[in-house]
Amino acid sequence: MKRFSIFLSIFFFLITSFDSKALNLDKLAEIGYPRTFFYKDNYTRSKVKWFDLQEIVNDKPKYIALIEQNIKVDGEFVDYKFVYSSKHNFFKFIIKEVENKNYFLDKVSFLKEKVSIPEEINDQDILENEFIESVLDHCAYSQIKNVKNPDTKKKIVFKKFDKCKLKFLNTKNMNDLTLEKFAELDNKKNNEENTSKKDVNEKTKKISKDQKNSIEEDLDITKNPLNASFMWAKLPYPVISNIVMSTNKSGLIKINLYETKDECVGTIALNSNNEGSWSISCPDNSERFGVFKKKMVASGTVLIESDLLIGSGFDAYRNKVKFVSKIK
Repeated sequence: MKRFSIFLSIFFFLITSFDSKALNLDKLAEIGYPRTFFYKDNYTRSKVKWFDLQEIVNDKPKYIALIEQNIKVDGEFVDYKFVYSSKHNFFKFIIKEVENKNYFLDKVSFLKEKVSIPEEINDQDILENEFIESVLDHCAYSQIKNVKNPDTKKKIVFKKFDKCKLKFLNTKNMNDLTLEKFAELDNKKNNEENTSKKDVNEKTKKISKDQKNSIEEDLDITKNPLNASFMWAKLPYPVISNIVMSTNKSGLIKINLYETKDECVGTIALNSNNEGSWSISCPDNSERFGVFKKKMVASGTVLIESDLLIGSGFDAYRNKVKFVSKIK
């Protein structure tokens, strides 16, 4: 009898656990998460990886985001939905070969199917605001090219992109948060924090002026713009650039193309491990060289190493972009 009771307890535990997972997936689908999705990118050199929502849930990410963007898809305007997982570095895609069911084709290297997938990362140290900003940045500045319908294999044509709106973070309603609104709220928060710090500093005399200046010199990178050495592959113009940090973890990238009088602006965000992401966008200019006339955008990853702020990534045409700035 005792063994039977233990068996029943284990049985009901397994059923409860299974139902809980199913309800989690159903809840996400119920509030609008699509069952299948892909990440925005230029899939010129490989096929797109279509993810299953169940696959993402099973991976147990710290955050999952639902983004909606009004796009003209195959000639009709629709509110298209994208899903982002904090387990994925969607600024860095890796091309992998996929096993072919045909034995002969699988043995021939140039016939192997290739698919682009985002780099897998540990998301335990990612903060909520950092994830939100990186998601909105990626959606706003990334292109969609060479995506095919997984059922019909027909190419899907995406045109005329409206603002990206964050609908949900996990199951929390984010009320259509846009990148502009997020920046506004973030600046307001930073101003409040700076005001609070100023009040505390005025009230305390525990740290001498010399000690305080020393601490600020070691930790604060917000006092002056940081000069940055910028390399943009295949861009035939010299680049004047600097980085303006509003906090020690977030700021703006500004570059100037002297010859064409263009000013480009982007964002940079770091997490508690001094790693993060960046993105930048330039206005269209028919006087610029070659493909750089339109959609001159780039994004990638950034980190602080010793006394250097180092960013690397790619533009919309897969040209390498890199910048380095001395922060001390």
